[in-house]
Amino acid sequence: MRFDSHPPIRSIADIEAIERAPLGQAIDVWTTRDLIAKSAVDFADKPAFHFLTEGNADETPLTVSYGELGQRMIQAANMFHAMGVGPNDTVAYLLPNLPETIYTILGGTAVARVAPVNWMLEPDHIIHILDSIGAKVLVTIGPTPGFEIWDKVQAVLPRLAKKPKVLRLRCFNKLINRQRSDAFDFDRTIDPNEPALFLHTGGTTGKPKLARLTHRGIAYHCWANAIAKGLSHTDTVFAGGPLYHTGGVILDVFSTYGIGTTSVMLTPMGFRNRAVIANYWTIAARYGLTVLNAVPTVLATLVNNAGDGVRHNLRPYMGTGSAPLPVEVAKRAEAVLGIRPLSTYGATEFTCLITCPPRDGDPKYGSCGLPYAHSRFRTVILDGDGRYLRDSATDEIGVIVLKGPGVIPGYVDDADNAKLFVDTDWLVSGDLGRIDADGYLWITGRLKDVIIRGGHNIDSRVIEETLAAHPAVALAAAVGKPDAYAGELPVAYVQLKPGVTADADEIKEFAKAHIPERAAAPVAVTILAALPLTSIGKIYKPPLRHDAAQLAFEMALGDLVTAIVITDDDKTGTRAVVTLRDPKNREQVRDLMGRYTMAFEII
Repeated sequence: MRFDSHPPIRSIADIEAIERAPLGQAIDVWTTRDLIAKSAVDFADKPAFHFLTEGNADETPLTVSYGELGQRMIQAANMFHAMGVGPNDTVAYLLPNLPETIYTILGGTAVARVAPVNWMLEPDHIIHILDSIGAKVLVTIGPTPGFEIWDKVQAVLPRLAKKPKVLRLRCFNKLINRQRSDAFDFDRTIDPNEPALFLHTGGTTGKPKLARLTHRGIAYHCWANAIAKGLSHTDTVFAGGPLYHTGGVILDVFSTYGIGTTSVMLTPMGFRNRAVIANYWTIAARYGLTVLNAVPTVLATLVNNAGDGVRHNLRPYMGTGSAPLPVEVAKRAEAVLGIRPLSTYGATEFTCLITCPPRDGDPKYGSCGLPYAHSRFRTVILDGDGRYLRDSATDEIGVIVLKGPGVIPGYVDDADNAKLFVDTDWLVSGDLGRIDADGYLWITGRLKDVIIRGGHNIDSRVIEETLAAHPAVALAAAVGKPDAYAGELPVAYVQLKPGVTADADEIKEFAKAHIPERAAAPVAVTILAALPLTSIGKIYKPPLRHDAAQLAFEMALGDLVTAIVITDDDKTGTRAVVTLRDPKNREQVRDLMGRYTMAFEII
């Protein structure tokens, strides 16, 4: 795909104007293989990526051109083919962000399917993923300082139902260099509706679902994302998201290389590398960054570190991913950087993103904007069994349902698909929201128990199941506690077994020692005499979420206020009402509360 210019997007009317052209006329290639092959021809001598190993602006990068990237895709595909991999097989990988990870993704989807696996998960969860997709080849790294991947691979292999061929990077590079780079050694006609990726949902779930992302969905996202954000081959972007997550794989790989954009790969650890954040603006200056993308936690730090002239060639708008964006963080970014943050809405089930505020219009901070062209969202009222009753009225909170070319056809395990769609072919997101009179979507809550910590999705079940294994715990519930930096932090509430005593710190340490991934470990545990229950005996979480929010705000505001009350709200979902001790403190309190994503009122 090649984009030299884009029509402005100011409102839903502009999106509807774009949709007047049939999608088949707008998108000229529909498979991941053809996306990269076309870019390799159209932008042959242009850098596809610069890879930094340390995260310093003055280091010498590994630079790979688009012509070379196309050759590497062919070589990787031929290598996997020589190992016996066919169209119905799966190549899995446990890798940090490396050039070889890119080659595995591109070559793997050209010859078969690819399953990225979060290498930070514990062995039991890696086994669940690998057994679910029956990987034929597993690409990984050998013993490497700073990474525990090889130890996990050794722990996993003996317990797998189907043993994959293990390809370590040293061997990977020897084998790939032996392959021809001018043509594939096999014939494969790819149906765009075939799965290209088996991508596990969330970042730290206990037993994640495996979504089937199709070639068609990925090609559509490449086009729709460029249209929504005004991207073209003249841009330079940073790539720092983990390459086991939909944001990393889809945004940093296919939606970047599919349109000829140059990316700067920010070390094997991406944005987790502290040097990257510390050197962000100097790296941006050296490589001519044109599009700023940062989750709200990173954005807040970048704004604080911004000096004179940091904008350089940056566009006047930026993406913030799907993590909730505090309104005050957005306003500060616009004031300091002159850049409007566009808070999108996405999930693995949508291939990646599916909404974006209008880049040339009012972003309505707090909203996640309008649908991508040729996609749709609605809010609906469902009954207790998840059946469709009616559409929500304007500004009435309902369950968000979506449809479009990027929506997945389902999960690998058919058992997970039972309630995935409603009203024939609308995907049930599991999120609550409202749609205003201008067609903007506002997220107000979640049906599914997901805690979003700095852009990482944490399934509360994994915390609860871990705590339930503690000998003193009878019941456990995990919720998100508002946090000015991370958005949310996991906290837990437990009810002890009758006649048993235990210390909250002891239970917290137990969770930390047994939780599958460090980010999911609760930062606090509260012991209650009894957890709140529904009339049918299920744990009722809203009071726990309210309590966690109240404690967070009390700590942040201290004696600036006399009262904080968390209430349910028909329009915003939840609202914090704070009472000032002294009217002179209004602006200070407004600034502090504005760092959180929850709606608030000052009285």
